[in-house]
Amino acid sequence: MIVSSLLAVLISQAPAEETIVLVNDEPITASQLRSRAAATRAKGGGAQASPLVEDLINEALLAQEGYRLGLARDPEVVSQVQAETRRLAAKLLVEREISQAVELDDKLLLEMYHSTGDSARLEGVVVATEEQARAVFDRLKKGAKMADEARHSLDPNSAARGGDLGVLTRGGMAAALADAVFAAKAGELVGPVKQELGWVVARVVTLSPADPAGFEKRKADIRRFAESQARSQARYHYTQQLRKAAGVKLDEEFLRSTGIRLDATPKELDHVVVTAGGRKIRYAEVLEKTRELTGGRQGGHMTGPSVKMDLAWGLVEKALLEEAALKRGLGADPSVREAARVLERDRVIALYADRLRKGVPVPGSEEVEAWYRSHPGEFKIPAVRSCSHIVVANRGIADRVKQKLAAGEPFEELARAYSVDPDTAAKGGGMGPITDDHLAAIAKAESALAAAIRDAKPGKVSEPARSQMGWHLVRCGEVTPAGREPIEKVRAAIQTRIAQEKGDTAVRQRFEELRGRARISKNAAALERATRTN
Repeated sequence: MIVSSLLAVLISQAPAEETIVLVNDEPITASQLRSRAAATRAKGGGAQASPLVEDLINEALLAQEGYRLGLARDPEVVSQVQAETRRLAAKLLVEREISQAVELDDKLLLEMYHSTGDSARLEGVVVATEEQARAVFDRLKKGAKMADEARHSLDPNSAARGGDLGVLTRGGMAAALADAVFAAKAGELVGPVKQELGWVVARVVTLSPADPAGFEKRKADIRRFAESQARSQARYHYTQQLRKAAGVKLDEEFLRSTGIRLDATPKELDHVVVTAGGRKIRYAEVLEKTRELTGGRQGGHMTGPSVKMDLAWGLVEKALLEEAALKRGLGADPSVREAARVLERDRVIALYADRLRKGVPVPGSEEVEAWYRSHPGEFKIPAVRSCSHIVVANRGIADRVKQKLAAGEPFEELARAYSVDPDTAAKGGGMGPITDDHLAAIAKAESALAAAIRDAKPGKVSEPARSQMGWHLVRCGEVTPAGREPIEKVRAAIQTRIAQEKGDTAVRQRFEELRGRARISKNAAALERATRTN
């Protein structure tokens, strides 16, 4: 879709807060229009400026009416606004107070650059004591073979590969070993160096230090990564301190009792697994997070008690962080209050529109049946045939298999035994239902195979048909002719569609009613500036 040139340069020259329309004294600004245009472009939409302005006017009218009706006090709206305020306050706490402690100088960034950029291929031996390591070093210095020494290595990988440790980055080595390796030259022995497993003696086979000139090119990316890691680490330490100070206790016994189940009784869902930050966290929240993690698939470790406990602790840390942020007064920060105000307005608009839609009567049987009759092109069922095939490598095999079929051997067994198509062979040759559209697609690539399917007599095996895969023997069932879903199967879908259409109409009608008694004043000059293309 081509975005109109008018939208592409929308409000490019208008002052950010210039009022373009007044709706009952509520201003709509150029910046709001800019945001709406950006959102439209992000969705791939294309529209003239005037429809976007009309949308903003309609939303302002709905919001004003929703507030007049008291929808901002609706429990669901209040809950959502409170949750968003907590979330944004916690985010601000992390950004302003926790992350400010993170300092990254160029020296640290350079170390990070070399940690992943420097690499070396090593051979090495790991032994238990420093004395043994010095003996190994001396023998290698005098000409002993690394492979012979590596037979006694405590590192199973180097022992199995004749001492070859492969290519390691600087960051992949212990600090002491990395310092020794990158201070050496290719071919030199280094060590003994103390490691967690023992003492290592290594030979530097090749050295590949990072290009110093590349640091400046990657510096910004490294800084962003380092800041992200540092923020995560700082946040982790901070939340651990909050957990310790709060003395929070998780009901681990209850979580263990749920096993790997993703179902739960109402009593289980309402069970409080922990209280943190003045908020009771119920099992329903933990279960929701578990389902999100696993895509709703039950079973194994991922839906077990240990995962549920980890997710519960995550909810605890979130609650404690939010409580700490609110105690610092960050919930009253202008940026948080403005974001919460925008969210509240959006929720009021959505709730009011939803109530208008739900106020539409449910379509009755006569209305549904009339809609079904007046839309004959809807709910079409294509012609379909169910087919199976056996695919073999050459014509000779195809002829032999056809002889076996003629002798009465089961098609499914021969498909499993002979077919080179593993997917259908496992199903006894079953290709599944084939529609006319599917058959047309097959014909574009494999005309002979498509002809065999199309011309197959019900229950009979076709003559061998060649394709890029091999030679096919095809058997199809009766063709189910094209038709239409019976009304009883689609009644619910039609009811939903009619209700949606009537709901949209109800919202449009309310727009018109509200506009009829609203005071709408457009600033022509500001609008012209907002939509200027040159």
